[in-house]
Amino acid sequence: MYSQIPKQGWKPALGGDMPDLEATKGYFFQPTVIDNPPDDSRIVTEEPFGPILPILKWSDEEDVIAKANNTKMGLGASVWSSDLERATRMAKQLEAGSVWVNSHFDVAPGVPFGGHKWSGIGTEWGVQGLKAYCNSQCLWLKKTV
Repeated sequence: MYSQIPKQGWKPALGGDMPDLEATKGYFFQPTVIDNPPDDSRIVTEEPFGPILPILKWSDEEDVIAKANNTKMGLGASVWSSDLERATRMAKQLEAGSVWVNSHFDVAPGVPFGGHKWSGIGTEWGVQGLKAYCNSQCLWLKKTV
Protein backbone atom coordinates (compact mmCIF):
# COMPACT_ATOMS: atom_id res chain seq x y z
CA MET A 1 0.00 0.00 0.00
CA TYR A 2 2.87 2.39 0.82
CA SER A 3 4.34 2.03 -2.66
CA GLN A 4 1.01 3.21 -4.10
CA ILE A 5 1.24 6.64 -2.41
CA PRO A 6 3.29 8.39 -5.14
CA LYS A 7 1.86 6.25 -7.96
CA GLN A 8 -1.74 7.16 -7.08
CA GLY A 9 -0.98 10.76 -6.16
CA TRP A 10 -2.26 10.31 -2.60
CA LYS A 11 -1.40 13.15 -0.23
CA PRO A 12 0.02 12.02 3.13
CA ALA A 13 -1.09 14.24 6.00
CA LEU A 14 1.28 12.27 8.22
CA GLY A 15 4.09 9.84 7.39
CA GLY A 16 4.06 8.18 4.01
CA ASP A 17 7.76 7.43 3.60
CA MET A 18 8.80 3.97 2.43
CA PRO A 19 11.42 2.46 4.75
CA ASP A 20 14.89 1.82 3.35
CA LEU A 21 14.83 -1.94 3.84
CA GLU A 22 18.54 -2.32 3.07
CA ALA A 23 19.62 0.30 5.61
CA THR A 24 17.36 -0.78 8.47
CA LYS A 25 16.96 -3.94 10.45
CA GLY A 26 13.37 -5.10 10.26
CA TYR A 27 10.31 -3.79 8.55
CA PHE A 28 9.14 -0.73 10.44
CA PHE A 29 6.54 1.23 8.52
CA GLN A 30 5.85 4.75 9.66
CA PRO A 31 2.21 5.35 10.69
CA THR A 32 0.60 7.14 7.76
CA VAL A 33 -2.59 9.12 7.23
CA ILE A 34 -3.72 9.78 3.64
CA ASP A 35 -5.70 13.00 3.20
CA ASN A 36 -8.96 12.60 1.27
CA PRO A 37 -8.06 9.97 -1.35
CA PRO A 38 -10.65 9.14 -4.02
CA ASP A 39 -13.53 7.01 -2.69
CA ASP A 40 -12.67 4.17 -5.12
CA SER A 41 -8.93 4.03 -4.33
CA ARG A 42 -7.34 0.90 -2.82
CA ILE A 43 -6.57 2.64 0.46
CA VAL A 44 -10.32 3.18 0.87
CA THR A 45 -11.77 -0.06 -0.52
CA GLU A 46 -9.25 -2.65 0.75
CA GLU A 47 -7.92 -3.77 4.13
CA PRO A 48 -4.32 -2.55 4.27
CA PHE A 49 -3.33 -4.42 7.49
CA GLY A 50 -0.72 -1.84 8.30
CA PRO A 51 -0.40 1.50 10.02
CA ILE A 52 -1.95 3.39 7.13
CA LEU A 53 -5.44 4.82 6.84
CA PRO A 54 -7.42 7.32 4.82
CA ILE A 55 -9.21 10.34 6.18
CA LEU A 56 -12.33 11.01 4.10
CA LYS A 57 -14.81 13.85 3.87
CA TRP A 58 -18.52 13.14 4.36
CA SER A 59 -21.64 15.26 4.50
CA ASP A 60 -24.02 13.45 6.87
CA GLU A 61 -24.63 10.11 8.59
CA GLU A 62 -26.20 8.54 5.53
CA ASP A 63 -23.18 9.52 3.41
CA VAL A 64 -20.56 8.22 5.85
CA ILE A 65 -22.40 4.90 6.37
CA ALA A 66 -22.69 4.42 2.60
CA LYS A 67 -18.97 5.16 2.16
CA ALA A 68 -17.97 2.84 4.99
CA ASN A 69 -20.06 -0.02 3.59
CA ASN A 70 -18.96 0.54 -0.04
CA THR A 71 -16.28 -2.15 0.09
CA LYS A 72 -15.99 -5.89 -0.39
CA MET A 73 -14.27 -6.04 3.02
CA GLY A 74 -15.87 -6.13 6.44
CA LEU A 75 -13.53 -7.30 9.19
CA GLY A 76 -13.81 -4.45 11.67
CA ALA A 77 -14.92 -0.85 12.01
CA SER A 78 -15.05 1.80 14.67
CA VAL A 79 -17.17 4.87 15.33
CA TRP A 80 -15.81 7.70 17.43
CA SER A 81 -18.16 10.25 19.00
CA SER A 82 -19.05 11.94 22.28
CA ASP A 83 -22.71 11.25 21.38
CA LEU A 84 -23.04 7.56 22.34
CA GLU A 85 -26.63 7.28 21.08
CA ARG A 86 -25.63 8.54 17.63
CA ALA A 87 -22.47 6.41 17.56
CA THR A 88 -24.44 3.28 18.49
CA ARG A 89 -27.04 4.00 15.81
CA MET A 90 -24.29 4.38 13.22
CA ALA A 91 -22.34 1.34 14.43
CA LYS A 92 -25.40 -0.90 14.00
CA GLN A 93 -25.52 0.04 10.30
CA LEU A 94 -21.92 -0.91 9.53
CA GLU A 95 -21.35 -4.13 7.59
CA ALA A 96 -18.47 -5.54 9.62
CA GLY A 97 -17.93 -8.52 11.88
CA SER A 98 -16.75 -6.42 14.81
CA VAL A 99 -17.72 -2.82 15.40
CA TRP A 100 -16.32 -0.76 18.25
CA VAL A 101 -17.53 2.57 19.63
CA ASN A 102 -14.80 4.91 20.93
CA SER A 103 -12.16 2.18 20.80
CA HIS A 104 -10.69 -0.19 18.26
CA PHE A 105 -9.68 -3.83 18.44
CA ASP A 106 -10.70 -4.64 21.98
CA VAL A 107 -11.07 -8.42 21.89
CA ALA A 108 -11.87 -11.15 24.39
CA PRO A 109 -11.78 -14.94 24.00
CA GLY A 110 -15.44 -15.31 25.00
CA VAL A 111 -16.65 -12.96 22.25
CA PRO A 112 -16.93 -14.16 18.63
CA PHE A 113 -14.49 -12.57 16.18
CA GLY A 114 -14.90 -12.79 12.41
CA GLY A 115 -15.47 -10.75 9.30
CA HIS A 116 -18.28 -10.11 6.86
CA LYS A 117 -18.15 -10.07 3.07
CA TRP A 118 -14.68 -11.02 1.71
CA SER A 119 -13.19 -10.69 5.18
CA GLY A 120 -14.36 -14.12 6.22
CA ILE A 121 -17.14 -16.56 6.86
CA GLY A 122 -17.83 -17.77 10.36
CA THR A 123 -16.09 -16.77 13.56
CA GLU A 124 -13.33 -17.68 15.94
CA TRP A 125 -13.60 -17.49 19.72
CA GLY A 126 -16.78 -17.55 21.77
CA VAL A 127 -19.38 -20.32 21.64
CA GLN A 128 -19.90 -19.74 17.90
CA GLY A 129 -16.18 -20.17 17.26
CA LEU A 130 -16.02 -23.38 19.29
CA LYS A 131 -18.95 -24.80 17.31
CA ALA A 132 -16.81 -24.56 14.18
CA TYR A 133 -14.74 -27.43 15.61
CA CYS A 134 -17.79 -29.64 16.24
CA ASN A 135 -19.23 -32.26 13.93
CA SER A 136 -22.99 -32.19 13.89
CA GLN A 137 -25.19 -35.08 12.94
CA CYS A 138 -28.80 -35.07 11.86
CA LEU A 139 -30.77 -38.27 12.41
CA TRP A 140 -33.90 -38.71 10.32
CA LEU A 141 -36.12 -41.40 11.79
CA LYS A 142 -39.30 -42.36 9.98
CA LYS A 143 -41.63 -43.85 12.61
CA THR A 144 -43.76 -45.83 10.17
CA VAL A 145 -42.65 -48.25 7.51
